This record gives sequence, structure tokens and C-alpha cells, in this order.
Amino acid sequence: MGKGFAVEFSNADTKVLLKAPISGKLEVMFPTKHAYVFESKNGLKVFIHIGIDTVKMQGDGFTEKVNIGDEVKKGDGFVEVDLAKIRANNFSSDVIVTILPESNASNIDSLFVSEEVATMEEPVLKVIK
Repeated sequence: MGKGFAVEFSNADTKVLLKAPISGKLEVMFPTKHAYVFESKNGLKVFIHIGIDTVKMQGDGFTEKVNIGDEVKKGDGFVEVDLAKIRANNFSSDVIVTILPESNASNIDSLFVSEEVATMEEPVLKVIK
């Protein structure tokens, strides 16, 4: 699937607004609102999958803030996720972020040295196309 990382939320009893990791276009949004693909102008494709088995929730607990084809800037909110609802359904709320192979990235480096990232704004990957 590609290189990437996962985010585990420290407070799983709240709602969070997930933010676009790159500037570009929302190319794919699954009907169940649990998975997204963003593509930058230079062809970098980032896949974001919210939770494990959350497709079974059929969109309940996910409120999209953008539509397919919308242009977003890095940091724009794209979906509000009810972590408590995910947990109440006995699913993991971890978010998996992957650089898709068709991005043809020449190098992907991890920028963090520990397993903890202090803020949602802290860069965790450096991608060279």
C-alpha cells in the first residue's frame, strides 16, 4: 500500500476535526466517509483511513466538511470524527496515513524519533517526488 504512519488519539472520548495533510484536491471519499485520497498538483497521493473496520458504521460518526473534487489547503478540516462513537462500536479509532505507490515518490523519510507526536501540526514525513 505504501509508506506512512498511524495516529492513535490520546483522548478517544471526543470529536476531532481531521485536517488535510497536503494542499491539493480531494480525489476520493468513500461513501461511508471513513477513507479519503488527496492528490497534490505534482501528483503526490495521500490515502487516509479512519479507524479499523469503521466501514461497518456506514458513515455514522463521520461528518464530511469537503466534497469530492474540492481544492484544499494543508491544514483545512475535511472530516469531523466522533471518536467516542467509534469506540462505542468496539472499533479502533486509529488513523492510518499512507503515501500511495502511484505517487512515484523517490524518497520518504520519517521525521520523528519517538512514538509520540506532540501536536497534530507537527510534520512526521518528508516526501521527495
